This record gives sequence, C-alpha cells and structure tokens, in this order.
Amino acid sequence: VCKNNQCVDVCAGNCGVNAQCLARNHVPVCSCPPGWTGDPSASCRRFDPQELCTPSPCGRNTKCEVINDVPTCSCLPGYIGQPLQGCRHECDSDYDCPHSQKCKDYKCTAVCTAGACAPNARCDVSNHRAVCTCAPVSDGRTKEHPPGLINFLIFSTTYS
Repeated sequence: VCKNNQCVDVCAGNCGVNAQCLARNHVPVCSCPPGWTGDPSASCRRFDPQELCTPSPCGRNTKCEVINDVPTCSCLPGYIGQPLQGCRHECDSDYDCPHSQKCKDYKCTAVCTAGACAPNARCDVSNHRAVCTCAPVSDGRTKEHPPGLINFLIFSTTYS
C-alpha cells in the first residue's frame, strides 16, 4: 500500500504476538502458524493436544486421552458403558448379573469356581449362589434300593 508516496507494509503491527500475516488485496490477513493456536489478532501460542481433553468431552467415570491429536474417551477400570454418555459399574447387586454369576467388587463373576464346593462335589447355581451336591456314594444297599445321589446343601455363601 502506498502512503505519502511510499510503500508501506500492511502487515506491520496489525497481527498479534507470534501470528503470521499475509497481505491479500492490500489487506492484512492474520493467522496462527501450524502447531499454534489462539486469536491471531491478539496472540498465538503453541498448541498442546492435551487441551482437547480440557474440559473433558467424556461422560462420568471415564478418562480422556489424546491419541493422534484426537480426544478419545474410555471407561475407567471396573466400569462399562458408553464413554461419551458415561460409564457405570458392571453390577451393583447379583440381579444385575446373569443367573449363573454373582456380583463381586462391582463385577459379574462365576459362582461355581474352584473352592466353591468341597472336593468331588458338584456345583450348581441357584439364585446366584453355589449349591453343592455330594457325589454318588456306595451305601451297601441292594439292587432293590439302589444308591442315589445324597443331596445336601453344603453351604450357601453370600458375597457382597
């Protein structure tokens, strides 16, 4: 631009700190350089990708991580759900789990695991609890009175 018969740089003093200026049709156009962010008419600063998680775009009980410059939400350990809407415990009571499982430490776990019943006993599940049945035994009865299963409820453990 000519001013008082002299060429004047239209960009001089028209952009913010660390901003770039290009003259287009004798008008200054300010922008932040690649890898920088901010208001180019005021100030540009280096872009910190972690800012994409502040404030977090994720729901409750989640964590936000920046992966390849993209904010990524995931449920915290021990939680399930949709990270953008929020995550919850897998279970709060046995009734949140399938019939064959129980709720332990907010997770659905198998009821009939090693040690749930005595050795050689059969483990079945009733109402989210282990029901242990003794194995068939010989009791000396005759063919007319064959030995059957001797059923006992050995124990029913309640887990919380």
